[in-house]
Amino acid sequence: GFAFDLEGGVWVTCIVSNKVIRISSNGQREIILNDSDTSHVNYVEDAYQKGILERKHLDNIVSTKLKNISSICFGGSDLKTVFLGCLLGEEIATFKSKIAGLQPTHWEQTKLINEHFC
Repeated sequence: GFAFDLEGGVWVTCIVSNKVIRISSNGQREIILNDSDTSHVNYVEDAYQKGILERKHLDNIVSTKLKNISSICFGGSDLKTVFLGCLLGEEIATFKSKIAGLQPTHWEQTKLINEHFC
């Protein structure tokens, strides 16, 4: 998954390595969150390179807390709370960001619909 921030950055989730990476508008990469196990990432990469990647490689993630980060969005009144969905997790993980997320365009449309019909 990915989401945009107010500074033109893109936040990307990495399912296998359990990382959140921010790519700035000038292409600079920054690891925002890292909950990976190097040996597991190498195991999956090796299977991919050999053309034998299977479900078992993805369903047995090794991490401290997060399990296959797959989606990301910004929320809260200041859009500085990051929400992470994990394919094998049982809860939505959150953390605070110094950079606010970009407000989704549908928020304004939803306000107009609510004002008109509600």
